[in-house]
Amino acid sequence: FVQIDVTNSCNNNCIGCWCNSPLLGDKKMPPRVKREFLPFSVLKELIEELRDMGCKEIYYSGGGEPFTHPEIMEILRFTKQQGMVCYVNTNFTLLDKKKIDELIDMGVDHLTISIWAGTARTYAITHPNKTELDFERIKENLIYLNTHKRGKPLVKLYNVIFNLNYRELEEMIEFARTTHSESVEFTVIDTIPGATDKLLLNASQQEELLRLCEKIKRRREEGWAREVVLFNFDQFYNRIANKENVTSGLYDRWIIGKIPCYIGWVFTRILPDGNVHGCLKAHRI
Repeated sequence: FVQIDVTNSCNNNCIGCWCNSPLLGDKKMPPRVKREFLPFSVLKELIEELRDMGCKEIYYSGGGEPFTHPEIMEILRFTKQQGMVCYVNTNFTLLDKKKIDELIDMGVDHLTISIWAGTARTYAITHPNKTELDFERIKENLIYLNTHKRGKPLVKLYNVIFNLNYRELEEMIEFARTTHSESVEFTVIDTIPGATDKLLLNASQQEELLRLCEKIKRRREEGWAREVVLFNFDQFYNRIANKENVTSGLYDRWIIGKIPCYIGWVFTRILPDGNVHGCLKAHRI
C-alpha cells in the first residue's frame, strides 16, 4: 500500500489544514513548496516499479489537492491499467460531470471526499475561501456520481471534527444519505501548536459531543440512516472519551506507547519533492 502525494498545490484553505489554514500565519506552506509536483513521466515509472514489487493499492492524497495536478486523469487511468486498487482523497470542488464520467469509466475504486460540514453554512465557515454555493455544487455532483456509477467508485465522506462543526454529526450523516454516499468517517482534528490548536474542543464541548455520539448510536439501533456505513465510529468514540486527551489534542496516548509499530513493512508515502517516508507523518519528525 503506497500513498503518493502528486502535488502540494491546493485550491482550498480549510481552517484546520496543516498547510494552508489562514490560522497558520507564517507557518503556512511556502509558495515554493506549494508549486512542487511529481510529473506523469516520473509517476509512470514509479507505478510500474511498484506493480513489479507487488504493491496492490495506491492512494493519491497529501498536502495538496490531487485534482489540481495538470495530468491527474492520465495518472489515475494509468494506475488502473496496471491493475492497482486506486484511492483518491479529494475536496471534490474541481470535478464536473465530464470528469466524473471519466472516473467512472476508468474504474477508480474509492473516493474519500473531505467535507467537514453537514450544512452549507458550516462548510463556508470551515473553508474560508469557499461559499455556500460551493457546498451545493458538491452536493449536486455527488448525487450525479452516486446515481450514475456502476458500483465504483465507493464514496466515503470524511469529516474532521473540531469546535466549529462538532454539533453537525447528524447532519453529516444525513448529507451522506441524501447524496447516496456509502460511508462517513469522523476524526478529531490534529492541530499545530500556537496556530490551529484554537480549534480544539473544550471540556463542555467534549461532553456534548459524547452525548451526541450516544444519541446517534441509539438512533441507528432504531433504524435511522442504516444504509450509511459509519466507518470506525467506535474508534472515534473511544478517541473522544478521554476529556484531557481531547482538550489537549493528544489522542490515544493510553494505547499508542504500548503497541510496536510495523507500518514501514506495509506502507510508504512519497512526497511531491520525491522524498520517500515509511510513515504518514514522518516528515514532521
